[in-house]
Amino acid sequence: MTPDPLHIDSPEQGILFAFGAARSGTTQLGRMLEKLFDFGMGPEGHFVTEIGQKLGRYGDLQQSENMERLLQDVHDSGMLHIMRARWREEIRTDITLPMLQSALHSPDYAGVVYSVFHNLAVAQGRSRVGNKNPDFWRHLDLLESHFGTRARYLNIVRDGRDVALSNLKQRWGRANVLACARVWRRSVATARAFGERIGPERFLTLRYEDLLTDPGGTVDQMAAFFQVPSPRAKLHTLEQDEKSRSRPDNFGKWRQSMSPREQRIYEAEAGDELAFFGYDTVVERPRLGVVENLYLSAQELGQQVLRNVIRR
Repeated sequence: MTPDPLHIDSPEQGILFAFGAARSGTTQLGRMLEKLFDFGMGPEGHFVTEIGQKLGRYGDLQQSENMERLLQDVHDSGMLHIMRARWREEIRTDITLPMLQSALHSPDYAGVVYSVFHNLAVAQGRSRVGNKNPDFWRHLDLLESHFGTRARYLNIVRDGRDVALSNLKQRWGRANVLACARVWRRSVATARAFGERIGPERFLTLRYEDLLTDPGGTVDQMAAFFQVPSPRAKLHTLEQDEKSRSRPDNFGKWRQSMSPREQRIYEAEAGDELAFFGYDTVVERPRLGVVENLYLSAQELGQQVLRNVIRR
């Protein structure tokens, strides 16, 4: 077996980006990565893409003053603030500027991001470097442009109809099932196209339902992807710890909770992607009416405009 490319001592400085559409099981996946594969995941790394999109404002990072400004902004980012100020005292972690500088092995943005998660893994006593953020799917090309072959990507997919049911219960959720279907379809299609482009050596898709019904097989699949021995023997302990947080039957709820009309609307928008990932479709030749489409789209637009006004 080749050396572990995601180990903190790897000369390749490999890093894992784990993601999936919101409400697809990324939190449960993150706990598995921490407890079974020894990743230091930390909070969701929104700074990675937020700062990465504005990188031009820092100028040439080979110049020390520009790199110092970038490191300061990363140090002041929301994720690092959460770890130093909002985590429980016994796990609180302060990644300081000197720590970021000491682990900066390349004077570029990838080096800065890697330094953050390397320091986090060391602070937590973990041996592998990675981060989970559902929104990474929106920025895969940005991540790839900075990390290239050093990055690996783990994508979790869940039946979009169950995702919609969960999404609609959230304060930040969408207005209706059509809006949910559009976001889910875009997320899985974007990730699938990206994965096909970079290849299975660096991109793996898991199904949330398989994680629940065949955790051992899923763990073996992840271990092969990470090029490490399978920690399947630890699975029973993890399952005991997780009993209060996860339910092995937490799927297929859309069959009872989604109305026939909602099922038709969802499958009209995202039926092809559901079928691609092996999910049953139940509506024969689903259609979305023009007026229905306009009404639901306007409903979602109105909700988003209202939220933007409230934020201001």
